[in-house]
Amino acid sequence: MTALEVVRTSTNNARPLISPFPGPMESLVSISMKHQHRLQPALTVGAALAAMSACMHGRWALDDGLRGNLYIAGLAGTGSGKDGPLKLIETLAEVGGGQAVSNIGSGQGIEDSLCMTLERRLVLCVDELAHLIGAISGNKAASYQTAAEKMLLELFSRSGSSITTRTLARRPSITLYHPYVTLFGVTTHAKMRGIPASLIETGFLGRCLLVDGEDFPPPAYPVRGDLYSEIESALGATARSVSRFGSPMTRPEDDVQVVPRTSQAMELEREAGDAFYEGARSADATRRALCMRALEMAKRIALVLAVWDDVQVVTPDHLEWGVRFVRYSHACLSGFTDSMTDSQVVRDARKIEQTMRDAISGKRPFTGVRFEEANNIAVDHGLVSHSALLKKSRLDSATFGRCIKHLESEGAVAVERHQRSTRGGPSSEVFYVLPG
Repeated sequence: MTALEVVRTSTNNARPLISPFPGPMESLVSISMKHQHRLQPALTVGAALAAMSACMHGRWALDDGLRGNLYIAGLAGTGSGKDGPLKLIETLAEVGGGQAVSNIGSGQGIEDSLCMTLERRLVLCVDELAHLIGAISGNKAASYQTAAEKMLLELFSRSGSSITTRTLARRPSITLYHPYVTLFGVTTHAKMRGIPASLIETGFLGRCLLVDGEDFPPPAYPVRGDLYSEIESALGATARSVSRFGSPMTRPEDDVQVVPRTSQAMELEREAGDAFYEGARSADATRRALCMRALEMAKRIALVLAVWDDVQVVTPDHLEWGVRFVRYSHACLSGFTDSMTDSQVVRDARKIEQTMRDAISGKRPFTGVRFEEANNIAVDHGLVSHSALLKKSRLDSATFGRCIKHLESEGAVAVERHQRSTRGGPSSEVFYVLPG
């Protein structure tokens, strides 16, 4: 299946299987999972991608100037083995000569950390990412916390250019060329649902790739041994080569290591970009925001894969895998965006639920001769007609279906199908019931 076909499939949000890309990523995933107490294959693939990105820096660039820094979030249940993927990133960063930071105090702290490294690189490895996102983006966030979100948003895009630091008494303002921040964080599905969906459209989550892990993986029995030593033996030389930076940058594009794209990869890029754009045109605001950034994300991933490859040229295989990973991420995120705290689906679902209560209590919300029987059935039997409720909601059938699915997931609504007593038309009809 080509990248174009991957973009055009999975329209029902099914999650396509995502296997590690052959080569270094495959080795990292295999080594990491041997040391995990509970196996998290999907999270480990995401962690391996983030770890490979974390070893890079701002001198690595595509021939159009795009850099390979990534923000990746992994979701899994409490006690389900999220520490294994986190450890993989920390270890590979150390093997490559760097160090992962686990705490983000403020935007000023992020800036200071970048200033302290010659390569202007920072690796963030965050447990309980939802706490961080909630803290830096909430209405009650302190100024230093909102500065952290602003800095993360700015740094994601500024890896292709520069930032100018604030002026301090002990340090004049300086220009950081091609600052490079990679982030990998984990949290639970429940905590992520408490985050506003608006952060996808305008904030931090819109820059994140999402990986859906296992909530209840069975116990595994890791081998004895040293994770650092195994990764060092298998990929140490490659990691240090990728991580090697040289002298500090003194001007834009100073001694940049350009990774070209083959003509076939560029053709595939155009096709995938057109397909993502078509998807955005028919999507709601949240999914449109994801589609509009999708090609950029796929190209960042392709760059990471190419840098770690022997040829260091972006091929169709690199880009296809990147597109596949982005589609997987979108499917994971779409799986729960409708239940996030400020989702339009949640608001519409509440209205549908209230209409059902009005119908059952005898307020007769369905107007017109056609729906008189629906009002009577609701009062007499506690069954609310699908067709009447859909008409009253004024939603299209797809959006209405997502609202019902959300109410079902909450246990607020049950779906029943009953045989029709009248002749003509379908033999059965769908009704909704309020449990209890």
